[in-house]
Formats: sequence, C-alpha cells, structure tokens
Amino acid sequence: VFPLTGVLTERETATAYGDPLVLLFMGGFMLAQAAEHSGAHRRLAHAVVTSIGQTSGRQLVLAFMVATAFVSMWVSNTASALMMLPIAMAVLESDTTGKLSVPLLLGIAYSASIGGVATPIGSPPNGVFMAAYKTATGQTVPFHQWMFIGGIVAALMLIATWPLLTGRLGGVPSVTVEASDKWTPAQKRVMTVLGLTALAWVTREIPFGGWSGYFNTAEAGDTTVALAGVIALFLIPDGAGNGKRLLDWTTAQRIPWGVLILFGGGIAIARAFEASGLSTTMGQLVDVLHDMPPLAVLGLLCLAVTFLSEFTSNTATSNILMPILAATALAN
Repeated sequence: VFPLTGVLTERETATAYGDPLVLLFMGGFMLAQAAEHSGAHRRLAHAVVTSIGQTSGRQLVLAFMVATAFVSMWVSNTASALMMLPIAMAVLESDTTGKLSVPLLLGIAYSASIGGVATPIGSPPNGVFMAAYKTATGQTVPFHQWMFIGGIVAALMLIATWPLLTGRLGGVPSVTVEASDKWTPAQKRVMTVLGLTALAWVTREIPFGGWSGYFNTAEAGDTTVALAGVIALFLIPDGAGNGKRLLDWTTAQRIPWGVLILFGGGIAIARAFEASGLSTTMGQLVDVLHDMPPLAVLGLLCLAVTFLSEFTSNTATSNILMPILAATALAN
C-alpha cells in the first residue's frame, strides 16, 4: 500500500524486511533452533535444576524459575516453557501434598516471559522496540546496554514473583531431582558456539571499545555476530561420526518466518510514520502529556498496554504502539 499511495518508495518499503534487526532475529532464531535440535537447551535447564539436589518446595520453584528465565534469554518464551514442562511433571510425581503443582507451573510460565526481557533477542517485542527506536532517533541499542538494563528488570521481576507464588508452600516435603544423562558432543559444541556468540555480543563495544575497536571493525554489529555464529553451526561437525553438522538447512528453516515478516512490516510502518509526517502530528495531538509527571505517564501507559495485551498478541500490540509512542516521546 505504501508504494501505491506514494508514502514510501518500493525500495524503502522492501528494505524494511532486510533491516539488520530482522536479520539479527533470524540469526538468533537459528541459534536457538540448533540448541533445540541437539537438546542442549533442555540439558542446560535440567543441569541448573539438578544442581540444587534435594530441596524444599520454595527452593525448587526458584530453581525452575531461574533456569527457565535463563534459557528464555536466548530461546523463545514458548519453547522455554515447553522444554521445562517434562522436567516439572517428573518432579510433581514426587509431591504427595498437591501444593506444588500450581506455583511450579505458573513459575515456569511467568519466568519464560520474564527472561525474554533480559536480551534483545529474548522476545519479539524487544526487536519491535529496537526497530522503532532506530527509526525515530537514528541510534541503536548495543547488546550489552540492553542486557544491563533488561537483566536488572528481569532479576527484580523474578524476585517479586517468587514469594507471591510460593507464599503458601509451607509443609511441602523435600523433593529430589534426579541427575540427567551425560552431555553429548553435539550439545557441548552447540553450547560452546552459543557461549562464544553471547560473549562476542557483550564485548563488542566494552570494555575499552571492545573487540570491534581493537580490530577496527566498527561496521560489524550484533547482526554480524549472530550470523557468524550461525555459519559456525553449519560448518562444525556434530561429533557423532555421521558427517552431519550442528545445524543443517532442514532444521534452520523451521524458524518462525512469520515473526520476521511481522518485524519487517512494523519497520515499514514506522518509516511511513516518519516519511508522511504522521509521527509529528501524533506527537502534537498528545501535547496534554506535557502537564503530567513522567511517572504518571509511564504508569498509565503500563496499565493500558498490559490490559490491551491480555486480548491481543504482545508483538502485534508493540507494532501498533511503538511508532506512536516514539513520536510522543520525541515531541515531549
């Protein structure tokens, strides 16, 4: 519609779908797909839970929440929750009181969403924000800066959620989580690639200018790192002696392409807001916000978006509101 109406040219519209942020999430999805294919994410989560051994109900819920949140930083929220369910169901078989099931299962569900806040690739709405922010300001949010802020927010949310869920878990006897099997070569290699990719993301600009400054590769961004990690997965053998690699195209193409198209559409819409002048007009329409304290504005916004996302997709809600909110923020 934008090219037909003259709002954007065909090239401007099409390049939105090849934006570096779209490719960043494509790389992130493929990295996560390799972890799921090898079972490395499940092994990692199980290792975190079993590391606490025999424990009380409250501690067990906390262990599951931390494990789910950590995995959800790199894998989709839905996949993280589904991955933890078999482990949780096995634990619940040892609970004779019946008190553990609701806090444990809700803890997994909530933690999957909480962990997605901690990294840019943790949840699709994060990418929507990054795209809208870049369009509105011309600046990007470095991976390490997002992790610093998002990690603190996620930690505070976990701290607040845990006691709310486990307040009535007194009297639940200790439950033992059995240790899992040994890590396979493929799982070890996938986790090594993921670890090095995460390290490269975090250290790209810090400390002292990071490796991009040391090697004079300022043009290399987080998208470059993600795709380098994906290429490594396509090249490294899985260690089973069958000639297969850690990632093949049959596995890689299972990523949610629809989400990537949704991202591209959101970026195109944000560009149309800027090009048509609609963002300026929208900002002027909400001039009343000048007279309200910033905390009040944020509080009302949080309540409105929380209520709206009860009935609509989180990603769709973000795509609709981000261009408007960006215009409002710049106008105020």
